[in-house]
Amino acid sequence: MKMLVTFTLEHRPGALVEALRVFSELGINLENISHLPCADRASAGTWLHEFTVACYCSGNAQYSAEQQCTLARFRLRQHCKGIAHVFINGNRMYEEAAG
Repeated sequence: MKMLVTFTLEHRPGALVEALRVFSELGINLENISHLPCADRASAGTWLHEFTVACYCSGNAQYSAEQQCTLARFRLRQHCKGIAHVFINGNRMYEEAAG
């Protein structure tokens, strides 16, 4: 099950490691990571980082592929400023205003 998720992180040490650890702990294989810096509209003069991660949820002994995708989205929210959208197998499953 292919998943594409776009999320925003604060500009601080360790933010990306914390977010990517979510995928690792669930046994999700990353295929691609894209990055764009962006200005924080809520706080002038500060930066945020928008990442898009393409990954493959194949399931494992602990979780089905669907459970991996769902858990990744919910656990990722704990580390992100916002999740902009999630596509699973090409279908938009979730969208919110990031930030």
